[in-house]
Amino acid sequence: MKVKALTGNAKLAEFIEDQHGAELLAVGYADGEVIKYVKELRGETNILKDLSEISVKCDLPLIYAADTDNYGVLKRSAAVLENGKLLGISDMTVAYSDSPLAIGANGKLYDLKCGKVAVAIGDDLLSYELMRAFAVCGAEAVIAFQKNKLSEVSGILLRAYAYLTGLPFLLIAKNGILCASPQGKLSLPDENGLYDLTPLAGYALKIVKVRSER
Repeated sequence: MKVKALTGNAKLAEFIEDQHGAELLAVGYADGEVIKYVKELRGETNILKDLSEISVKCDLPLIYAADTDNYGVLKRSAAVLENGKLLGISDMTVAYSDSPLAIGANGKLYDLKCGKVAVAIGDDLLSYELMRAFAVCGAEAVIAFQKNKLSEVSGILLRAYAYLTGLPFLLIAKNGILCASPQGKLSLPDENGLYDLTPLAGYALKIVKVRSER
């Protein structure tokens, strides 16, 4: 799976003109952007409509990170689109008690034409249980988005999760992009700026239930 990853303030128009063989487009958070569902439904804003048109023009699945406002309930989210259709919106499922953000019910896995992709948002990346669940449910890659800046911990977590699950991980943050291979190593994009998200062949993470007798 070849992925073009862009930080939120990158120019999408430039990518549309020259895709270099990408199979999926992932875009991080743009400064100050909020998708307000009420305004989208009323036609006062057209962010989701514009994104659906981009997915058609590029002929690629598109994962686009943005904060969302559902009648005053704020969430950190990412919209997933393919062939002009909104397949779903993933919300952050992990948040600390002092966070002003609401959380979603569960993580989501998308069966796209390029493969099965799991989407992690914000503090979701702090939950190994969620990353493990993605792997058990058949994800082929995990794409994560953070609105804050990369830290030293970001690379450590990404490498550890990739090694433990056998999945490639891609993290798009405010100030950069990190990618970790299933071997637990950070990887760079190719000469066309594409990240290779290929899972570890023949590796499957499973849950085994054991009954103990007392």
